[in-house]
Amino acid sequence: MTTVTSRKTDKLDACVLAELARRDLVPQVHVATFADRELKERLGRRMHLARLRAAAMNRAHGVLSQFGVALVFKRVRERGAEQRLADRGIPEVWRRAAAEGVAGVDVVDQRLLPLERELRPLARAYPRVRLL
Repeated sequence: MTTVTSRKTDKLDACVLAELARRDLVPQVHVATFADRELKERLGRRMHLARLRAAAMNRAHGVLSQFGVALVFKRVRERGAEQRLADRGIPEVWRRAAAEGVAGVDVVDQRLLPLERELRPLARAYPRVRLL
């Protein structure tokens, strides 16, 4: 014998929802304001760019670590870094791979600067932004 709860149909679901609504037991759904959605989009964009930046940095470090080179990323970005890596015996193809990682970070940094300038006043106004 099949009980009512073991059957699953759209008609039965509609009846259950109608009964819950009649008894005022359906919770309200929160719909974010346009301003909240706009802020979330800005923060999401910044998070995406920050992840791209970290991935590019990790790529450069990963390439160098294959040869036992552990440099602070700032040193890898300096002028003459490619020659220093050559002096350490890192072959050209890996030096270029590290340089691509550095170039990727530079591109993302250029995209992050205006966005962070835009977010700075919001971070002061909204404590939630500062946490994120």
